[in-house]
Amino acid sequence: MQDESAQRATIDLDRVDRRTVATWTNPTLGEHVQQALEKRVQRVAWNFFKHPYDTDRHRQPFARFLAALTAGRRGHSGEMARRFGLILDAPMRADPGPVRVWPPSLSQNHQWLSAFFADEPDWKPKLRSWIAEVRPD
Repeated sequence: MQDESAQRATIDLDRVDRRTVATWTNPTLGEHVQQALEKRVQRVAWNFFKHPYDTDRHRQPFARFLAALTAGRRGHSGEMARRFGLILDAPMRADPGPVRVWPPSLSQNHQWLSAFFADEPDWKPKLRSWIAEVRPD
């Protein structure tokens, strides 16, 4: 009887149950680069949009940013123009929600731009004409 219980104990110790572990696949270098470029476009002007619009703080620096952006006609200008087109065409919401959200809210960015355009009304047609000129679609 004692030999049988010792044998069971030995058998139980020899058996190991392991859970199946999900493995993560790593993206290829090309996929990683593509994702990084897409994030760069999504984050365009994030350092401005992440704070509520303040005339004293944002007006001049954002005007300089737009001047540099709209001077570009190659590289990723098409993707940037598409992103700003999406922002300008986004519907305005009554309750924009929290300021810092990821991914960036197009309607919040639209509200921010509208406040900027109230201070700098000449920039809205300039930005729209740049988008129409550069946008690939």
